[in-house]
Amino acid sequence: MFLVGCFGSLMSSWSSRSDASVGCFWSFAGNRIRLKTGLGYESPFFVWSKWIVHRTIWVIVATAFVLHFSSRAGSAAEFYDASVETRAVVKDLESDYGASGLGKQDDSAKLQQAIDFVSSHGGGVVTIPKGRYLLADVHVKSNVHVEIDKDVVITPMIVRLNKSVAIFKLGSEDEAVRNVSVKGVGGKYTVNMPKHEPGVMLVSFSNVRNFMVSNCHVNDQLTKFASLQFGPSGLKRGQRAVPTSGTVQNVSVAGAHYGYGVVQVQAAKSVLFENLSGVGGVSLRLESGYSLMNDVQYGGIDNIVGRNIQCTDGNAAVMISPHSMENGVFHMDGITSKGCGIGVRIEGGFISKKQKVDGLPIGTFAKGSSVKNVFATFGTNGQLKSKHFKYMPVELLGQVQPREQSEDGESVRGPSIAAVVYAANYEVHIENVTAKGFQHVPSVMTEKDAREVSASKKPKKGAANRGNAN
Repeated sequence: MFLVGCFGSLMSSWSSRSDASVGCFWSFAGNRIRLKTGLGYESPFFVWSKWIVHRTIWVIVATAFVLHFSSRAGSAAEFYDASVETRAVVKDLESDYGASGLGKQDDSAKLQQAIDFVSSHGGGVVTIPKGRYLLADVHVKSNVHVEIDKDVVITPMIVRLNKSVAIFKLGSEDEAVRNVSVKGVGGKYTVNMPKHEPGVMLVSFSNVRNFMVSNCHVNDQLTKFASLQFGPSGLKRGQRAVPTSGTVQNVSVAGAHYGYGVVQVQAAKSVLFENLSGVGGVSLRLESGYSLMNDVQYGGIDNIVGRNIQCTDGNAAVMISPHSMENGVFHMDGITSKGCGIGVRIEGGFISKKQKVDGLPIGTFAKGSSVKNVFATFGTNGQLKSKHFKYMPVELLGQVQPREQSEDGESVRGPSIAAVVYAANYEVHIENVTAKGFQHVPSVMTEKDAREVSASKKPKKGAANRGNAN
C-alpha cells in the first residue's frame, strides 16, 4: 500500500501540472533532451512522452493494487492448503458406526475406527451428526477431515491413565500426520469442560503438517490447560517435529483460567490464528516455556500470524514470552481487550529455575515481529497476579480484590493496568494502540514506566497523553 500511495501522489502531482509549463527535462538513451514549450503549445514529442508516462504510471499503480489485494486474499492459503480435502470416502459416526448421540457412553473407539478406515482408504470425511458425545484421545490420521454438526455437544471422557487428555490429537511421537482438519459445519459446535479439571484440552497439536481447526465454542470451567495446545514432539523419543503450516479460526472460550485460555503455543511454525475470542485467560499465548524443549533447544515459535484476537475480563488478549528459546517472528493485527488486566503482554526472555542445562540463552523473538491495531478498554474485573502490580498506579491498588476471593487460587480480580505492557529484551514494532478509559499510564507501558510509577506513588505527569490513550 505504501507503493500505491507513492504512485498515487505522483499521479496527482503530475496531473495538476499546468499545460503552460515552461520547461521539463527528460532522460532518454543516456542523452538529456530539453523540451521547450511555450504558452498554449506543446511539441508532438512532448505530448507523446507525457502520454507514455501517464500510461506507465497507471499500469504500475494497477499492478500494485492487484498484488496487494491478491496477497491479502490468498494469505490464508499460505498456511493451510485446502486443495487436499477429498470426499472420496465419507463415513458417519452414527449411521455407520452405531454411536447413539445421547452422551451416555464413550464413543471414542467408534470414532477412532471410522477415522482409521477413512485414512487407510486414501482419505476422506468422517461426519459427527447432531447429538451429545463423550470423547477422549481420538487420533486424527492423515488425510482425514472430521466434520462436526453445529448442534453437537462434546464432553471429554476423563480417564486418568495419562497426565493429560485431549479430545482430538493431531500427531504424536510415533506418527506424523498430514493434511487433516476438524471443523464445525453450519456454525460452532460446543465442548463442555469439567470444572477445575487439570490437563484437559480440545485439541493437541504436535507432529502435524497442513491442518485446519475451526468453528468451536468451549464452555471452560477454569480447567488448567488451554483449549488448543501446540507443542513439539520427539524430544524424548520418536521423530522430532513441531506443528507446521496450519490455520485455526473461529474458536471461542468462556470461563477460562487465568493461566490458560483459547490457545497456547509452545512450538509451531507458519500458523494463522484468526477470529479467536475468550472470556478469561489469554486468547492467544505465544510462550515457549516447556522446560525440556528449552533444555534441548529444539522447537520454538516462528512465523505466527494472529488476526482479530479478542478477550474480555481476562489476563490478556495476547501474551508473548520466549523464556530461553530464540524464536522467529510473529505478527499480531487487530487485538481487542475489554476489561483485561493487560491488553497485550510482551515479556522479556529469561532462564527458568526449572532448567537443568547450563548456558542457555536469554530467549527472544526475531526482529521484524509486530503488534498492530490494538484497542483496549479499561475495566475493573481483569485477572491479575501480584507481579503485575508494579505497573499499576497507586490510585487503582485499592480496587484489587482480596486474595481470599480468588476463583482459581492463583489470580485475583482487579482493574485494567494498560493497553500494552512492553517488557521485552528484543525489538517489537508496535503500531496504532488505542486505550480507552485508562488513566495515569501511557498506552504502551515499559519497565521504565513501571519504575517511575512505583517511585512516584502518584500519576506520572503527562503519561496519559502518550500514545493514543483517550
